[in-house]
Amino acid sequence: MGEVVDWQEDARLFLLNKTPLGYIYQNFLKRFRPTRAFVIWGWKKFFPLWVTVYKRFSSRVRKLPLEKLSMVPGQSIKFTEQEVVKTPAPEIFPRRLAAKCPSPHEEYTFPAIYTVQVSGCSLRGSSNFLIGSSALYHHDLFRAPYDYTSEELHGRLVIKPAKGTSYLLPYHKERLKVVEEAAVFTDALSSNYAHFMTEVLPRIAMFVTHVPGSMPLVIDAGLHANIMSAIELLAGSQRELILLERGREMHIKKAHVISNCGYVPFERRSGSEGFQGHSQGQFSPVALKTIREEIFGKLKLEARGGKRLFIRRNSGYRNVLNAKEIEEILVARGFEVVEPEKLSFAEQVAVFSSADIVVGATGAAFANLLFCKPGTQLVIMIAQLENTSYYYWQSMACASGNAITYVFGSLEQGVGHSIHSDFHVDPQHIIDAINAPLPNVNGGGSEVVHE
Repeated sequence: MGEVVDWQEDARLFLLNKTPLGYIYQNFLKRFRPTRAFVIWGWKKFFPLWVTVYKRFSSRVRKLPLEKLSMVPGQSIKFTEQEVVKTPAPEIFPRRLAAKCPSPHEEYTFPAIYTVQVSGCSLRGSSNFLIGSSALYHHDLFRAPYDYTSEELHGRLVIKPAKGTSYLLPYHKERLKVVEEAAVFTDALSSNYAHFMTEVLPRIAMFVTHVPGSMPLVIDAGLHANIMSAIELLAGSQRELILLERGREMHIKKAHVISNCGYVPFERRSGSEGFQGHSQGQFSPVALKTIREEIFGKLKLEARGGKRLFIRRNSGYRNVLNAKEIEEILVARGFEVVEPEKLSFAEQVAVFSSADIVVGATGAAFANLLFCKPGTQLVIMIAQLENTSYYYWQSMACASGNAITYVFGSLEQGVGHSIHSDFHVDPQHIIDAINAPLPNVNGGGSEVVHE
């Protein structure tokens, strides 16, 4: 069949940026929601089929069975025991909509955190899959039949859940890097602030506190300056940071891989709608506490409270249509307007640690709730939409010693609604949420389970 794709790019990006149909879609059709939905649906259906066929004609596509990280042959060291995290239902305003936020669980057990040493493995930038000689290893909370990955959406690999197999797309041999020994912290979603703060940075924190020394850390290249500041703050000056670009492959003779410290699926896999027990996010209390203590110590901060914050969201999607009106009402009540994306990482930590109450629309900035003192009132505006992962923020808050109050908004008029649609919030519901007693966090928190 020949090399029909320039594998230096993700397959999806190649089709979008280097083909006539991609040009037409990007410039004329992408703005229509039904068109976007149809293109994504077509990609998910037909790209795996194309790769399966291509494998018959090319030896460069590698077919590997899927295995859990805990099945990797190698020396492992346990850092923590299992923890039970209690997750009471969040407060909802207006209260009549509380039934729209069904609880997936009253508690969950976060697994023990460990590190495993793997000899002779490879990894790619923007991926947390570990490529062994005979298997593709994934972290222990990933469930292929339930979870669809960012790598699949971008054409980096194909997963066949029913068969427990994967197809790795080819890479350029001349780009292969070789490292003697390093700890691995690449991730498909490391460029997203919320995913990084709760899934990648906790792993770094647990590793550097339990394995002191100068062992290099492999991280993704091209991360935002604030994310790099967080890494450098925890890692210190004695550790080399090895930057791995997206899609490029590295061989590590002795890799140190840390198990989950937090995880929420990228999205549900098509065909899993009837399954029970979809994860809306699980987080390790001890790992989040470690981040908080280490960063507070490095910055010489102490959570004092006292401020009332309104988070102004500057984004092209998931916006509150009447945010200006709500902002003016809250400013009149003594709230300070904060734009987190305009602050350094240290400034964001300082601002959130000084809050008694935080109000804002759902978005990555709320990952900073990790730095709020226990008892901070966290009010998040979010659209009322079926299958929304309402327990994402609640699970994160509960693992950090807090709880969430949601104010539901109504979606803008139109068709093709999604979790990224803009919505309208009744200002009175915001006022009601602010004036309400703090959510019950007595049932929250965690307890260690000794195996």
